Amino acid sequence: MMKNNRKFENYSDNLNHERSSDQENKKGLHGMNFVILCFVIIIFMISAVSFSISAMKANEKKEEIEEKKQIVAELESSIRELEYYLDLPMDSAYVAKIAHEKLNMYFPDEIIVYGGVKK
Repeated sequence: MMKNNRKFENYSDNLNHERSSDQENKKGLHGMNFVILCFVIIIFMISAVSFSISAMKANEKKEEIEEKKQIVAELESSIRELEYYLDLPMDSAYVAKIAHEKLNMYFPDEIIVYGGVKK
C-alpha cells in the first residue's frame, strides 16, 4: 500500500508541478501580451502626434503659399502700373502729375483742404 501511496504522491506532485508551470506560462504569456499591447498603444500615440504635427505644418505652409500668391499679385499689379507710366510720353502734364502724386507738390493757385479725424 505504501508503494501505491508513494506513486500517488509522486503523480500528485508531478500534476501540481505541471499545473503550476502551466499557470506560470499563462502568466508569462499574459504579461507578454500586456507589454505588446502597451508597445502598440505607444506606437499608435506617437504616430497620431506625428500625423497631427505634420498636418499643422502642412496647413501653415498652405497659408504661407496663399500669402505669397497675394503678394505676387499685388507686385504684378504694381509692375503693370509702372509699365503704364513708363509708356506715357514725358510731357509737362506727366511731370506735373508725378510731382503732384509722388512729391506732394502743388500749383500756387491750388487750394489744399486737409481732412482730419476728431478723436
